[in-house]
Amino acid sequence: MPGRAKSTTQKRWEAREAYNYLMSCAVEAYNMELAKPPGVRHRGARTICRDFEKMNLESTGKLIKLSFSTLSRLAAGGNSLTKARAADHRVSFQDY
Repeated sequence: MPGRAKSTTQKRWEAREAYNYLMSCAVEAYNMELAKPPGVRHRGARTICRDFEKMNLESTGKLIKLSFSTLSRLAAGGNSLTKARAADHRVSFQDY
C-alpha cells in the first residue's frame, strides 16, 4: 500500500541503527577472537569487518561499510557515535 515517503532524517536514523547493530555484532565476534588463548591463530579486525559486511550484503542486499579502527576502539571500551551524541539530542524518533 503506498504511503508517504520517509524523511531524510528518518532514513539516516534507520541507517545509523542498522550500522550500530552490525558493529555491535562485529565487536562481540572480535572480543571472542581476542579471548582465544595465546598461540591459537585468531582473525583480525579487518577480516571480521569484511566478513560482517559480506554477511549483511548477502542477507539484506545493502552494503554497510565497517571501519576496523572503529571496531578495535569499541572493543577496547570506547563509545559509539550515537552514545557520544545522545546528550545533544532533544527528542528521538521514538518520541513521535
